[in-house]
Amino acid sequence: RRAPAALAAHRARHAADAAAGRCVPPRAEAASVHNYGFSGIHYVRQLRAWFYEVPKSGSTTMVTFFHLRNGGRAQVPPGGPAPGDIGFVVARHPVERAVSAFHTAYSRAVGRTNSTNTQCPYRKFPYLQANISDSDGLSSAVALLGERGAELADASCGYAYHHMLSQAFFLWRERVRLLYSRSPPKGQLLARDDQLPSPVSVVLRLESLAEDLLALCAARNATAYCQKRIEQLGGIKSLNPSHKARLTDAAIRAAQRYYAPDFGCLGYGMAPEEGK
Repeated sequence: RRAPAALAAHRARHAADAAAGRCVPPRAEAASVHNYGFSGIHYVRQLRAWFYEVPKSGSTTMVTFFHLRNGGRAQVPPGGPAPGDIGFVVARHPVERAVSAFHTAYSRAVGRTNSTNTQCPYRKFPYLQANISDSDGLSSAVALLGERGAELADASCGYAYHHMLSQAFFLWRERVRLLYSRSPPKGQLLARDDQLPSPVSVVLRLESLAEDLLALCAARNATAYCQKRIEQLGGIKSLNPSHKARLTDAAIRAAQRYYAPDFGCLGYGMAPEEGK
C-alpha cells in the first residue's frame, strides 16, 4: 500500500485527467488537420481500454508493453465501445517533449534541405543551420508550426514535424472523428460519436510512468498481467534527463505559448513569464 503522502500526490496529479478528453490543438494544427497516415489508436484488451499514442511521450514503451504496433488503428465494434471501456494516454511535460521532438525533426529534415520536386517548404526551416542551439532551433520550429500546422507532418516533409505536433492534436476528438470516417465517392461520411473509441479519461505521465501504469492496471483488475510484463521487460524505462536547462527563457516562453493547449488539458504547470 502507498503511503498517505504518495497517495495524496497521485490523486492530485490525476484530479483533472478527464480534461484530456476535451483537448483542442493550437489553431494552426486544427485548421490543417488531415489524415496523413498515422493513427495511433489501439485497444488494450487486458485493460478494456483504448490507448492513444502520442509521439515522444513514452508511446513506444506502451506499444512494446502491450504488444501493439506503432501508428496502428483499432476498429471500433459495430455497436460502439463496450460499456465500461475507457481511454488513456501517456503525456509528457510539453517543453521537455518539444526539445526531444526538435532533435528528431532536425535529424529527419537536415538531409532534405536541397530536395527538389517536393511540396515541403524545407528552405523555410530556419533551424536547419549548422550548430544551431536548441533555443534558436525550437523557437524557429514552433514559429513555423504556427504558420503551417499539421501540413508539415505529412509524407512530403518526410514526417519531419510529426513529433512536434501538440499532444492535444493526437487526442482531439475531431481528429479522431476524421480517422474513423469513411470517404464514399460522393463525399466524406463523418463518424458519429458512438462510432469512435472512448475518449481519454486517464492520463499517465512519463515523469511517473511506472507508478501511474500500475495504478491504472490495479483499477482495471490487471495487476498480475502488468507486473508480469514489467518483470519480462526488466522494468519501465526512466524518463530521459531534463533538456530544459539548455533553453533560454525566451525559448521556453515560445514553447509554452505554442503548446499552451497541452499545458491546459494535460495538467502541467507553466513557468511564470517575466512581469506576470
